[in-house]
Amino acid sequence: MLKLHVNKSINHVLKVALFSTSIALLSGCNTSSSSSVTTKTTELDLAVIDTLDNLVIPAASNFQQQTSALHNSANNFCTNISEGNLDTLQQQWKETSVAWYQLLPFQFGPMINSVALPTYSFIDYYRLAHTDSLQTVRSFIDTTLAASSNLNDLFFQIQSARNTGLLALEITIFETADSESSDKADIILEFTNNSRKCELLKGYAKELDRRAQTIHSGWTTDYADSGISYRDLLINNRLEELDDPNEDGQPAISKLTVAVQNYYDYLANRNVTTDIAQLAGNVWQGLEASINSTEQMLMGSTGSKVNVFALLDNGGHEQDVANIKANLQTIQQTISDKNTVDFKAAAAVLDGNFKREIPDGLNVNLGLNFSDGD
Repeated sequence: MLKLHVNKSINHVLKVALFSTSIALLSGCNTSSSSSVTTKTTELDLAVIDTLDNLVIPAASNFQQQTSALHNSANNFCTNISEGNLDTLQQQWKETSVAWYQLLPFQFGPMINSVALPTYSFIDYYRLAHTDSLQTVRSFIDTTLAASSNLNDLFFQIQSARNTGLLALEITIFETADSESSDKADIILEFTNNSRKCELLKGYAKELDRRAQTIHSGWTTDYADSGISYRDLLINNRLEELDDPNEDGQPAISKLTVAVQNYYDYLANRNVTTDIAQLAGNVWQGLEASINSTEQMLMGSTGSKVNVFALLDNGGHEQDVANIKANLQTIQQTISDKNTVDFKAAAAVLDGNFKREIPDGLNVNLGLNFSDGD
């Protein structure tokens, strides 16, 4: 057994060294100003790099910062259980959930990073299962509070995806377990009288932060124990060398387009506006963050001259651009109106744009991974 372990470790070191050396050798062929781009870049590649560097990775970083702040707020609240600290804790949960929805359209790579259950499902089980788990998780929390099990790090790490993440924290923070009361005085009293509830709160928050760190480090420093960021592997077309079953050889623009298209298919076909954040009541703010992310993906970062809309315009698809911009305005209006029926209809239209007009206009093949409805 020891021999196998040593050989595995040596193979990992050699793999990392091979990746790093190859990227270093190829850098002399780089036609981009970025030292981490080692292949010839087209305008479409530059638009993708702009999206990754100025939208996706900052969104992953922001989410991790918010989960860290939530973990700190949980610790502070349990050190000094008061209404003021509960207000801070509840507000931080809301900010964390909005940060999640800013990132959620880009569900690939580090958001998955598993041959079993994807990483994102331990943060947002609804995105995977599409079912309202509120009552199920409530029952799990009730059982856990009544038990005598050790609520250590391992307890939270081995829990099913359904019983962890943002929903479990929302239930813990926004209501009592005994009567499901949302009254702040009742919540404070329960935390005061039952020390296990604070253990549960802190454990959930720590585990959420750990998952967020995994996503962020995957994008920026080390994906799948390769020693290289997913960002660099993706833009240099080197992901297939990992033997990762989640990677299908599709170029970066295809992965990005399919991810966003799948997200709008999800919004059009699931009851997100009624099933998500039922206790916190801030689902519309989260959805607005998602739409803003989509707009930036298409329009590029501030000052960017190479972006999806510009490339579509240059290719003679000005009317498609005008239509998509109008569709984005429509879905923003449905969010302002908090109109679930119109929101789902608007999401379906944008789903179609990402299936047809955008890939056709960019001459991009989406492969077999896009969602064609339920």
